[in-house]
Amino acid sequence: MKVYLTSIMRNGEPYLGRYLSQVKALHKALLGRGDVLRTMVAEGDSTDQTWPLLVDATQQYQGLEVVQFAHGGPPFGSVDDPTRWANIARTWNRLFERVARYSFDALIYVEADLLWETPMMLRLLKDLERVPAVAPMSMHVGGFFYDTWGHRAAGSHFTANPPYHPGLAACEPGELFQLESAGSCLVMRGEVARECRFSEQDAMLGHDIYAKGFSLWLDSRFAVFHP
Repeated sequence: MKVYLTSIMRNGEPYLGRYLSQVKALHKALLGRGDVLRTMVAEGDSTDQTWPLLVDATQQYQGLEVVQFAHGGPPFGSVDDPTRWANIARTWNRLFERVARYSFDALIYVEADLLWETPMMLRLLKDLERVPAVAPMSMHVGGFFYDTWGHRAAGSHFTANPPYHPGLAACEPGELFQLESAGSCLVMRGEVARECRFSEQDAMLGHDIYAKGFSLWLDSRFAVFHP
C-alpha cells in the first residue's frame, strides 16, 4: 500500500518538531510492514521560520515534500468566517490537486498541530477495507469534543459533551457511524482524494464525498487531540 499524508501549515514553528516526529513514527511502522508513506505539507503566509524549517526537514525525513501556497489572507482563530473557510478550502484543494499527480492507495488528511498516534492511523487505514472514508473522534486535550463545527451527522452538529451525537449512543463498540462531514482528520481511499474537493462555504470535504458517490464514517474508538 502507498499512503500519502497531507497537511497545511501557517506559523507552525511551535509544533513542527512534534508533527515531524509523528510522521516519522508512522513512516517507520508502514515501512516495517512493506508499505510506503509519503508526506506533502503546504505552507503559506507564515511570518515565522516555518518555511525554511520545512525545507531543512526534507533533507532529514524520507518521503517529505513541501510546497508553498500563499493566499495573502489574514490569520484567524477558530471562528466561523466566510473568508477563513474559503482560504482554507482553496489551500487544501490546491494540495489535493498536487498530490493527485501521483499514484497512491490511501490519503490521510490531518491538521498539522494535532496530537495523534501511529496505531490509530494504522487502524483507520484498515477501516478503508470496509468504507471509502473514515474519521476519528476530534477531542480537546481537556476532555471535551472539539470539532463541533466539522463533525455532523443526520442534519446536526456534534456537541462538546457525551454522547456527542444522539446516534452514537446506539452504536456498538467497533461499529462505524455514518457522518455527513468531519474536520480535523480524515483517512480516505485514493479515489476519494483524487475526485473530491473541499467546499469553499465551510471548508468541509463531506459534501463532495457524497456528491461523488462515496460515503464518510466515524470510528469512535479512536481520536485525534487538539492541544
